[in-house]
Amino acid sequence: MASEEKYINKLLVEGPTDKHVVLALCQYYDVPENFDIIVAGGINDLVRNMDLRLSHPELNRTIGVVVDADNDIQNRYKQIAGIVNQHAGNIEGYTPESDGLIIPSHSTEANFGIWLMPNNVNLGMIEDFAISLIPQEDRLLPEVENTLDRIEKLGINRYSTARRSKAKIHTFLSWQEEPGCPIGLSITKNVLKPEGEIAIRFVQWLIRLFSL
Repeated sequence: MASEEKYINKLLVEGPTDKHVVLALCQYYDVPENFDIIVAGGINDLVRNMDLRLSHPELNRTIGVVVDADNDIQNRYKQIAGIVNQHAGNIEGYTPESDGLIIPSHSTEANFGIWLMPNNVNLGMIEDFAISLIPQEDRLLPEVENTLDRIEKLGINRYSTARRSKAKIHTFLSWQEEPGCPIGLSITKNVLKPEGEIAIRFVQWLIRLFSL
């Protein structure tokens, strides 16, 4: 494993945005620093990284993965669970839960946890998680929605339907006092509110997972 890794606990994430969101929330909630955050560089590389680490439980006591559900949450879960099954036997008794899934080491060689962005229930990605941190009373958000609806009706949007959440959150952030601030930093600056229900559930999942 990489020499710069400090802990026997690992959190694998797809990209830098995920990492900075986790760091911002951990800082806000004073989460104990007892795990490394590994940026895998995409879902395929994350699955390969996870497979390798599950092969070496002596170096990885607890492994958590944060992945986008995208447009098929069940297939995404099966993709992750399939790799866990190769190392731990059948874990079909476990299913995605709204508070995040944790599989203790009596079922796997290493403790294992899964969080499917945005909330383990809905389709989507890290950007949908970030959108959930916008207060419902925020007056800019309906204007963002109206703008996206208008350009989509005109057929001049250059983003795909699958990437609408990305367009939505980044448009919202581009209209702030500091336009274009990244998602993680926007949490730190309290533009996106870390007290959101999904954020609290995510942080609680992290704490439970890395307390095993």
